[in-house]
Amino acid sequence: NSNIYLSTTDQNSQISYKITIYNSTDIDYYFYKTKYFLGNDTYNNNDITFSLNGLKNADILKSKTSITFIITFHYKNQILSNNNNLKSYLNFKFTHIICPEDEAVCDLSGNGNHAKIIGANWDEENNIITTDGIESYLDLGLNQFDFKNKITLIIKVKFNNEDFTKEKFIFGNWESAGGGLSISNEKLIFAIYTNDLYNVFTSTFTPENNIWYDIIGMYDGNKMSIYVNGEKQKYDNTAIIPSWGHKSCETLTGNIKISTTNMAIGANLNNDLNPNTWNLLSASYQKALLFNSTLTDEEINNYYNDETTIYNKEGLLAHYIF
Repeated sequence: NSNIYLSTTDQNSQISYKITIYNSTDIDYYFYKTKYFLGNDTYNNNDITFSLNGLKNADILKSKTSITFIITFHYKNQILSNNNNLKSYLNFKFTHIICPEDEAVCDLSGNGNHAKIIGANWDEENNIITTDGIESYLDLGLNQFDFKNKITLIIKVKFNNEDFTKEKFIFGNWESAGGGLSISNEKLIFAIYTNDLYNVFTSTFTPENNIWYDIIGMYDGNKMSIYVNGEKQKYDNTAIIPSWGHKSCETLTGNIKISTTNMAIGANLNNDLNPNTWNLLSASYQKALLFNSTLTDEEINNYYNDETTIYNKEGLLAHYIF
């Protein structure tokens, strides 16, 4: 139970609490979100927010052990408010995620969309999965999902000795439906299948090997956009679209056609759920998120400053920390 009063004259005012949680069960749990509960699960003061130190998404609270962390309440974006009081209940959400018996990365959203590792190298100590561009990839399932007209894909990726002149798939599902993030003609692209066409947003961004990129691809029912490391990328209307594309555009409408094939990272799976070997990607990955919703500019800015701010976002379908 929290009843917080911040200063009405100091924009940097903050209050911190030290919290210890003990797991008395015989099961290990993953932390995945913090929620306020005040009747309808919402804040009673949207001008005050919080940050955590010592507890982050996917941290494991092992059986018969405790975890101690600091929660700090402060004004959102350090902007003073006449309403300096926050009264509500805190709930720290942990989940016992059961993955399939075969090698898989657990979906931390709690939706059970676990990623199956196909031949990729998993460095669990450093939270990195690497695909070789020859035969390895991650199969996320999620076929036949109706995204309607909203989708957001987020992935942290480092390309490894890739030839960017070739068409390579990063994250998504295609095969005359769906869409996702890929590379073509040395540019980062985002494509969505609507109105019987692959609509292709080609950015002006040219990726390089051996650099970590935090990439967002988003379609909100009116336009497509790409962000790289927090910067919104410009649309290149002069670019040559990939061989499978139909139309170069930034704005479009319509629902995303439902795909019968699985979503994947590092590959495009065909309708038999096998990879098209010519577009397998040589890259390393640290995390990936998939939403059936979109992010506001503020949410995107907050994400690049503190990625945990979107873990409570409505529409989260899958969340992987490798």
